[in-house]
Amino acid sequence: MNGTKITGTIASLGAQTVTPGNAQKTVACSGKYMTGNVIVPAVSNLSAANIKKGVTVGGITGTFEGWVPTATDLYYNGVNSAEFTLGNSAQFENTRIKVGDSMEPIGGIIYFRKNYDVRSFNRINIQGALVSYAGTDGNVIFYNNGSKIATIVVTKRTSNTSVLSVDITQLTTFTSNARICFNNFADSSWISHIWFS
Repeated sequence: MNGTKITGTIASLGAQTVTPGNAQKTVACSGKYMTGNVIVPAVSNLSAANIKKGVTVGGITGTFEGWVPTATDLYYNGVNSAEFTLGNSAQFENTRIKVGDSMEPIGGIIYFRKNYDVRSFNRINIQGALVSYAGTDGNVIFYNNGSKIATIVVTKRTSNTSVLSVDITQLTTFTSNARICFNNFADSSWISHIWFS
C-alpha cells in the first residue's frame, strides 16, 4: 500500500481430490485463496446399463431392469448370455424373443453360437407364451449337431406363460450349431427364459 509491500492474510487452499459418495461433499474454500485444482474423479462403470431403469445418477438415466442371469441361464429377460442369434421371423424385443409369425407357419429360429458341456444337466428349458397359429398345434423342435433331438407339440395354447422342458441326459455337448425352431405360432408368441437344469 502506497509503495509498501503488505503480506496478505487470506488463507490458501491447495489442490484436493474429492471422492464421490452418496452424500453431498463440500470443499471449504470460502474466504480462501485457491492454489490448486479441486478434482472429482469419474465414477467407474457409470452407464445406463448399470443403473436401475428410470433412475438418474449423475445425469445418466438407467435402463437396467434387474434381470441377473445365473450360470445356467442362456437367455433371461433380455440378457443374452448365450449370444444367441435369430432367424426367420424371430426378433429380440427388450426382455424377450418374439418367435411367432402371423403370416407364416414357419416361425422363428434361435441359433446357438457356443458349445456347452451338458453332462451335469438333465434338461434344457424354455419359458414364454406360445400361442398356436390359426387354430393348429404349434411345434417347438430342438436340433443339436445337425440332428433333431426333440419335438414338443403345443396344443392351442393361450397366451399364459408356461415352461417347456426337454430331456438332454443322452447328450454330452450342446453344440454351437444347435437351434430351437418354432413352427405354427402366432405373432404374439414369445420366449423370456432359456436355461439348463
